[in-house]
Amino acid sequence: MHLSHGSWGVHPDPGKDTTARVVIRRAPIPDRLVIPLSQHIGVPCKPLVKAKQAVTQGELIGDADALITAPVHASAPGTVEEVGPQPHPGGTYLPSVVLIPSSDFAPGDWPDVRSLEESLALQPDQIRALVRAAGVVGMGGAGFPTHVKLSPPSKCVEICILNGTECEPLLTADHRIMLERSAAVVDGMRLIMHTLQAREGIIGIEDNKPDAAQSMAKAVGSAGLGQAVRVQVVHTRYPQGAEKTLVHSLTGLEVPSGGLPADVGVLVSNVSTAVAVRDGVLKNRPLTERIVTVSGRGVKTPANLLTLVGTPVRTLLEECAWMPEKTQRIVLGGPLMGVAIPDVGIPVTKTTTGILALTADDLRPAREYPCIRCGRCVQVCPMHLVPSTLATLCKSGRETAAKETGLLDCFECGSCAYGCPAKIPLVHWIRVGKSALRRCKVA
Repeated sequence: MHLSHGSWGVHPDPGKDTTARVVIRRAPIPDRLVIPLSQHIGVPCKPLVKAKQAVTQGELIGDADALITAPVHASAPGTVEEVGPQPHPGGTYLPSVVLIPSSDFAPGDWPDVRSLEESLALQPDQIRALVRAAGVVGMGGAGFPTHVKLSPPSKCVEICILNGTECEPLLTADHRIMLERSAAVVDGMRLIMHTLQAREGIIGIEDNKPDAAQSMAKAVGSAGLGQAVRVQVVHTRYPQGAEKTLVHSLTGLEVPSGGLPADVGVLVSNVSTAVAVRDGVLKNRPLTERIVTVSGRGVKTPANLLTLVGTPVRTLLEECAWMPEKTQRIVLGGPLMGVAIPDVGIPVTKTTTGILALTADDLRPAREYPCIRCGRCVQVCPMHLVPSTLATLCKSGRETAAKETGLLDCFECGSCAYGCPAKIPLVHWIRVGKSALRRCKVA
């Protein structure tokens, strides 16, 4: 069944064919891992190791005494080279643990320490504790600590949604995980539903991934879940995968301004996050690796790589036959919401969904023209905002007025800038305005 609400969103070239059929393979182990102590929304971790200390794979190397945080673990056995500031994907230097992996390390699977049935017999608080201990965060890019998300304060969650839309162009990591680990995705959903005592589960997948929808439907059927869990296909449209948008598309419920899906009895989690929950509970396995799509015209052999957290971006690019002479920009994430990085030594984190080597053919002209008041940005905005007005207010330093006009409801999907015929960097100015608001709040 297809659901459609309104005319919001854009339809960029998906560009997924280059990696959608490329089976996941393991990335090379680098000579040096840089593991940031902040890979999540919330309080950064404090280091629990020091230079020259030997560590084992999965050993706890960072944690914090706070609710909204997520512990960090060693991605490989080895020796700590140093603990200190290192380049971070966020564009600054942040405390990190630099680890020299053991030369004989060969990563593999972890054995189960409890069955799914035993796990489903645990109390919700026990599952939350295991998820926290594993350092699981939202792997769709946001990085919100999952054990906190599974603890909605005084709210009853009746519907659990797994987000398998992967609406950003070029990215296919979630697509591949739904094909290659479909049963694990369903196991993770069952654990999430049990923790929340949710009555209904929905796996939302865009209609450009029919093989993933078929694979997930088969896995749901094999689990014998009856009508409790279903796969629901939605139209391919960016940003279909945004939480509030997906909730509306799948359920018809509208999350209020300034609210969360839990306010309408819904929780949304990424399919890769569900697998990490499953592995954390059944295997006591910490989140120390993830699948990263490497694509763009700047690499000869795009791929989906199972990558240790802390691996430098350069390692993955070189594994995919990188052409630096043709590459104009390296982006972490998707082309619309991703972040350009200046240094290929920056490490992969728990939230790195993709690495894109973009050439001049991929990039938009930089010349900006005056706004012609065409209203296209309004038409495509999934939050029904007026991005041109928000950007103008932020550019002129009127952040408070922009806030009153819905600035904080914008989740920076980039649809407005993508569709703007004048090539105005609308999202840039919206981010500037939000940054100014944060500085005022701190002051």
